[in-house]
Amino acid sequence: MFRQLLLSIILVKIMTDKQFIEAIYELAFGHDAINRNFGHAEVIEQIEEFNEDSLKWDSIPDEEKEEWENAFYDVPDKEDLIE
Repeated sequence: MFRQLLLSIILVKIMTDKQFIEAIYELAFGHDAINRNFGHAEVIEQIEEFNEDSLKWDSIPDEEKEEWENAFYDVPDKEDLIE
């Protein structure tokens, strides 16, 4: 674990500002996001939303997480979509 952390620190130190910005854009909006006309404010807003959602997830008791995951990944029947 320490080795991975050390490697991350080394990689961050050699990362240029442009590489950092591109990486953050991809975290927010996926592959090639830097070339898809998102602004810095939109990227920050998306990252903040991810952060808020992760905090909500952390507040769910462990014994309830499987139920929430099943509900999230459950695919509704086509008949239910028509209604």
